[in-house]
Amino acid sequence: MKIQNSKTSKALLALAAFATVGLASCSSGEKEKVIEEQTVSIKEMQSEIASRDSAFNEVLNMLSQVEDQVATIVEKENLIANAQSGDNANNKDKLLKELALIDNLVAQSNQTIDDLKGKLRNTDLKLTAFQKRINQLTDDLEQRSTMIADLRSEVLRKDEQINMIAGRYDSIQVITATQVREINTKDQEIELLTSVNDDLNTVHYAVGSFKDLKERGLVSKEGGFLWIGRSIDLNESADSKEYIEIDIREFSKLPIEANKVELVTEHPADSYVIVQDENEANIKYLEITDPKKFWQVSKYLVISTKS
Repeated sequence: MKIQNSKTSKALLALAAFATVGLASCSSGEKEKVIEEQTVSIKEMQSEIASRDSAFNEVLNMLSQVEDQVATIVEKENLIANAQSGDNANNKDKLLKELALIDNLVAQSNQTIDDLKGKLRNTDLKLTAFQKRINQLTDDLEQRSTMIADLRSEVLRKDEQINMIAGRYDSIQVITATQVREINTKDQEIELLTSVNDDLNTVHYAVGSFKDLKERGLVSKEGGFLWIGRSIDLNESADSKEYIEIDIREFSKLPIEANKVELVTEHPADSYVIVQDENEANIKYLEITDPKKFWQVSKYLVISTKS
């Protein structure tokens, strides 16, 4: 502004000096005419200078406005770039909204620069420094536009990655839940089958003298006359606690140690053997040779012994 005022003062002084020299050689009437013409010229020059000053100030203000906008754009771009690597990286909507605001600022700045270029074309201002600043701002805004496009692509790419990861996580959750249900179902099936299998392989036995077995409520004697020809029958309503529970898969021999034995329960004769000692005086044990066949008729084995 000081440069423009200095130029204005010098122009007016030169015009006044020229008028003074011209008046010295003129008559009185001519002097008045010259003074009038010079006054008009001075006023026109003052008006032109004032217009130039106004244009200068307007250009300066517009440049400052664009520079402030560019500074704001850079600041917002830095915030978004930092947010991309921080905790807000997955806030796509917020980041895209910020980028839209920056886009708007860039558009406003470009419009201001276009207006500024038009202002310079419509004035006689020949300011190389201004033109350099305008060119620099134009280049800067182009870089900003490219950076904004890159940031927007990065935001969308990361959002796509996040959605993909979230989708995979949801799929894994669904698969895991399905597998857990299947495992639980299989466990229940295995547990049920195991229970059924255990039940199928569970048998009971009791060994003892007739007196002992009767006192425990397991057997009774029926039929015959005067104790002759009576048979020992199994008491089906006996308490199961009076029996020993065993697993067929783990049971093949039953030690007895008695002189004589009688199987109260029915079992195929070819499914077992009664083994005696070397002298064949005592019975050592009962060996089951065909478990499936042996337990086919009854799941209970009751042996009455005599010493």
